[in-house]
Amino acid sequence: MKQKFLIYAKVLIIPLLIVLVLASCAVGRLPSTLEILYNLCIGWAMFIKNVVLKAHVYWPSLFTGVVAFIVLILCVHSIFIWLAREKIIPGNQPEGFKWKFKWSLYAVFLLIIAFVAGIVVISLIHQSFWLYQDISANRILE
Repeated sequence: MKQKFLIYAKVLIIPLLIVLVLASCAVGRLPSTLEILYNLCIGWAMFIKNVVLKAHVYWPSLFTGVVAFIVLILCVHSIFIWLAREKIIPGNQPEGFKWKFKWSLYAVFLLIIAFVAGIVVISLIHQSFWLYQDISANRILE
């Protein structure tokens, strides 16, 4: 049991220390542990609360988005039905093979996850360069 605790402690504490060191390099001071814990536990929820209170729903855009999403699902499903009927999808399908709607939903879900992952990577790179340029500009001014 003690060895398991040591392994978990190493896995959790070492990355936390690395993040603290990187944060102190970026900010110029070592942030307090309470400040970090507050931001991780409560800070993001407070940010979301403030943003949601200021947000307004534009109903025609929401309706258009929902309709477009339904059309996307139906198009993906019809394409996969056609591919399965023409036996273009690899594999040994039995004679009465039918493409299930659930599989089309899984395909659309994977497509959305791929787009979200791409947006996240681009955002991380953009934010990193933005922070680097901001730090470089502050060094020049000092």
